[in-house]
Amino acid sequence: MSDTPNPAGLGQVRILRDAAGLRTTYEEVEIGKDLGTAEWTPTQEQIDQVCERMEDHHPYYEVDSPFGGTVVPLSMTYLLTRGLFSQTYSVRGLFYKWGVELLEPIRPGVTYKVQGTLTEKWIKNDREFVAYESVCRDPAGTVVFRTRRAHVMDFIKRTAPKVGEGAVGTSDARTPEAREARKPVWDANWPVDDTAAGTGRIEVRPAARWDLPVGAPMPTTSLYFSRAKFLKRQNQYFAGANPTLHVDVEAAQQEGLPAPVASAPDLMAMCHQIAMQFFGAGWIRGGRAEVTSTRPTYMHEYLTAQGVVKSREELSDGTLRLHCDVWVENQKGDKKVVGTVSGIVPAAQV
Repeated sequence: MSDTPNPAGLGQVRILRDAAGLRTTYEEVEIGKDLGTAEWTPTQEQIDQVCERMEDHHPYYEVDSPFGGTVVPLSMTYLLTRGLFSQTYSVRGLFYKWGVELLEPIRPGVTYKVQGTLTEKWIKNDREFVAYESVCRDPAGTVVFRTRRAHVMDFIKRTAPKVGEGAVGTSDARTPEAREARKPVWDANWPVDDTAAGTGRIEVRPAARWDLPVGAPMPTTSLYFSRAKFLKRQNQYFAGANPTLHVDVEAAQQEGLPAPVASAPDLMAMCHQIAMQFFGAGWIRGGRAEVTSTRPTYMHEYLTAQGVVKSREELSDGTLRLHCDVWVENQKGDKKVVGTVSGIVPAAQV
């Protein structure tokens, strides 16, 4: 895999037919469409693997938390809602926006139900966009989180005809066989007893405090997308019988990109990571985020997530909500993700 220049003829038309069949057109997207309901029972083994893959280690995920056991990182919820969308519409495209409101901790071993709805579609800068929402409930019916997602349906502008064909990978999950093929590829070799969960307790003092002023910085986190790390991250979910824009040069070029592109949710998760470091328990219960991918990210980019407090909101229960601007930029100063996060700081001690 390399940043090979786009050969003539690739990426000149939008893909209509891929390895799974016809892709959904903008006209076929129905606002208000019920995307169905899925059940999800996260496991500690999955949590451990996601923390390893994402390099997102925190005692609340892997040892214990103030909520009576470990909790699930937000990044684990991405494919669940995306899967509901893919069961109704075949849209490859690129991930664009991720909004979320975290109301209660997500716990391993609990079976949740997630219901999705197609909520919006629009055209901007000659590209077609689609948005959908989902609500996750626990067995008692309590809402655990709400999320809103948006995708650009094609990276190539809509002025190009949607007539292209190719044996490129798909997001389609409209048949039982397709859904089975798109299940997360958890590492089957991860030993079930190779975990720190339940072995003790580590107290973590979050950086967010009642007396933090507007302008105070959040923690930072960085990663370098070396070739090996890029392949590790993308192959976890996007390796398969047919090449995709995330792992194959020609497939990416056929979709209008110069080279394989990193998964945007991975970049957005860097903002979630610094929110977790900043707010701790006030992120797990009470966290909110609205982040947007502003441009594709490729191999060999060095990325840093940063944030700053932009406003303070004293709540009626005596707690404080800090609203923060966040962003992810590369070593050249190019912003890859921008947005906002907020979380809860406990009531001031008197």
